[in-house]
Amino acid sequence: MTLNTILIISLTLSAGLNALLYWLAKQLFNRLTVVANKSTDLQEMIESFEGHIKAVYELESFYGDETLNGLLTHARGLSEILNREYGDLNSLAEEIEYEEEEDDDGSKEDQQQKHVFYAGTRKSDS
Repeated sequence: MTLNTILIISLTLSAGLNALLYWLAKQLFNRLTVVANKSTDLQEMIESFEGHIKAVYELESFYGDETLNGLLTHARGLSEILNREYGDLNSLAEEIEYEEEEDDDGSKEDQQQKHVFYAGTRKSDS
C-alpha cells in the first residue's frame, strides 16, 4: 500500500466518524431539549396543583383539614425538589434574549452593520 492510499482511507474513516458523531450529538441535543421542555411543563403543572390545593384548603369548609394540609406540604416539597434538581435543565428550554448596547450618552446603539471600507460621505472634489 502506498502512503496516498493509507491517507485516503484514514481521511474517509475520519470523515465518516465525524459525520456519525455530529449526527449523534444532534440527536442527543434534540432529546435533551424535549426533556427540558417537558420538565418545565411538569414543574408548571405541579405549581398549578399546589395553588389549587391551597385555594381549596383556604375555603371555610376545608380550613384546617389535615389531609389537604398534607397534600399541600407534599406538593410544595415536590416543587422544591424539581427546582433544586432540574432547575438548570429548564434553562435549556428558554430562548436567549439579547440586550441592546447603549452609547456613553445613554442612547441605544444602532445594530446595523456598516461596510468595513465605508468612510462616510465623499465630496465631489476628493
